[in-house]
Amino acid sequence: MVHKKLCARPDIRKTVLAEQRVLARVAKEAAHDETKHPFIAKLHMSFHDEHSVYLVLESYVCDLDTRIDYYVSKKRKFPRDLLRFYVAEICAGLAGLHAMGIAHRDVKPGNVLVDTEGHVVLADFGLAASGAKETSLSHPSATLMCTEEVGSRYFMAPEILLGSPYNAYAADWWSVGAVMWNMWTGKVRCCCFSMSCVLVG
Repeated sequence: MVHKKLCARPDIRKTVLAEQRVLARVAKEAAHDETKHPFIAKLHMSFHDEHSVYLVLESYVCDLDTRIDYYVSKKRKFPRDLLRFYVAEICAGLAGLHAMGIAHRDVKPGNVLVDTEGHVVLADFGLAASGAKETSLSHPSATLMCTEEVGSRYFMAPEILLGSPYNAYAADWWSVGAVMWNMWTGKVRCCCFSMSCVLVG
């Protein structure tokens, strides 16, 4: 599947090139061990012309947003076992990303893709930030401090909305919780976007 990314504007070009770097880094690690990072989108190749960058990825059925909308439209709860399955794979993908010293910074249903076998992968790394590579998938003391207010407001950690410096790794995990809430309720948490909700806790 070829994703065409128009990048005439400098700010857009910056995010596209950032995504290209992250995907290339994941692909390089996976080339040495095919079992590594199965829950992160795979980049097969990339190329560009004067106005666009083209990213050749695996084919995916839909994003998680589409799955959530389906159950909401049917007035049905997201299946509990499927929710657990998806969240486990999102967590595994994010842990692998953090182990490479990369924070996603825009974890949301629209950036989680469902493949043809029913597994999910993290995608869209245009806002990712890089730090030191961690040696363990589980590193509770790891920090990657950032100050930019980036991400999708419904899924952003409170400290980002408050304009405070934040640990991007920890903020990613907050976003996973917000995604899980969105899947289960079909709604988004007000504290992910309302400053008044953040201030009152």
